[in-house]
Amino acid sequence: MSPPKIIVHWLEASRAHRILWLLEELELEYTVKLYKRSDEKRAPEELKTLHPFGKSPLLELEFEDGKKTVLAESGHIINYLISKFDKTGKFKAANDKDSELIDYYLHMSEATLQPPISMLAVLAVGDAKAPFMIRSVVQKYNQHLRTAYNFLEITMVLDYLEDELKKTGGLYFVGGKLSAADIMLVYPVAQVCFMSDRLSEVVTKAKYPNLAKWSDYIIGLPAFQKSVKRVEEQGKGKYSIHKLK
Repeated sequence: MSPPKIIVHWLEASRAHRILWLLEELELEYTVKLYKRSDEKRAPEELKTLHPFGKSPLLELEFEDGKKTVLAESGHIINYLISKFDKTGKFKAANDKDSELIDYYLHMSEATLQPPISMLAVLAVGDAKAPFMIRSVVQKYNQHLRTAYNFLEITMVLDYLEDELKKTGGLYFVGGKLSAADIMLVYPVAQVCFMSDRLSEVVTKAKYPNLAKWSDYIIGLPAFQKSVKRVEEQGKGKYSIHKLK
């Protein structure tokens, strides 16, 4: 049976771009459908016609026998693509220890690091949309939340990741080669922390030299650059990949 037709539903400045990168690394053919965010930075309602949550990424698969399926959640999509289409073993862990560590990073990225990052977007909308008469109060309170919670939670994880990269040599998180851990962490670490200005108050290359080196290296990989070019050309430069505008 021939491989299914792959359609990626890609939302700007979201976790969806790591799926495009993985597809390029696996050298798979795919179609990408681009979506803009609303004024409130939300995903468009049309994504709910594909999945009840209406989130991105979504991976739509059309099989030769006419069956279709839609996969949600980054970690699930990454595991599926590697298990089904990594025919050369490019992403195969060298041993059980590495496999467990990769699995840990897949879960930690979404369960521990992503929530306080996502909350930053919510607070930013609150800053901008608060009624004029109380806007300064709301902004002051939101900044207190960022300082007392978000920044502390995020830097706690970044401190840990910085130390782990120092142990591995700095280019990859597991096993000295590209793995699903790098694919998963590219969004919160490289795209949010270093490619956007959302954490400029607490994240600098001087503070996190290993993470900065890793981010520059990963973003510069040919497959990642190819995924960026794909969006830029198809979207005619109108879709933000890293920055939440």
